[in-house]
Amino acid sequence: GEIAFTLDPGDIQFTDFSGEEAIYLPGAACPFETGEPGLPGIGYSLVIPQGTMLHDVQVEVVSQVEIPGVHRVAPVLAIPLSEQIPVVIPHSDSYLGGAFPQTRIHALHTGNKTGFRIGSFSFVPFTWDPSTGRLSVITEAVLTPVTAPDTDAPALALTDNQIAVASRALESMVANPEMIQACAP
Repeated sequence: GEIAFTLDPGDIQFTDFSGEEAIYLPGAACPFETGEPGLPGIGYSLVIPQGTMLHDVQVEVVSQVEIPGVHRVAPVLAIPLSEQIPVVIPHSDSYLGGAFPQTRIHALHTGNKTGFRIGSFSFVPFTWDPSTGRLSVITEAVLTPVTAPDTDAPALALTDNQIAVASRALESMVANPEMIQACAP
């Protein structure tokens, strides 16, 4: 099934951080490494058919807007709370290139949860060009998960009762609860 993504640009918040901008979006988290531009992504979990893995997610952009102004996006800074913020915050080579990120889908992962196959990913709706400071964001898109056979997937059999219990737990977790029965082990 497809996932309809919508975003209200009014929800995006900017905070000054050492002369650069930290970008905050409710419910989002940055999927990038330390030193990369700190653009938030929206995480999704999906129940997928038994014996498959989440191979890719196709993104069809319906609409996007440019956010006014020149933006300097602060890099991801992963430091323990006990440590001081470094005087010089590392910036990756992404700050020297063109538009970032190159792809919209990050942190693709497939795992098992109570016998079900769960695919997860992060969708980054932002595009930032470090050379111009232009920042744009997708306000509407259609995300289509693509699964592929996974020969390493464990073959599991659950009782109807186990499936019912697992289904209730998954309903609030996954973006496609209508697929739970069809994907049950």
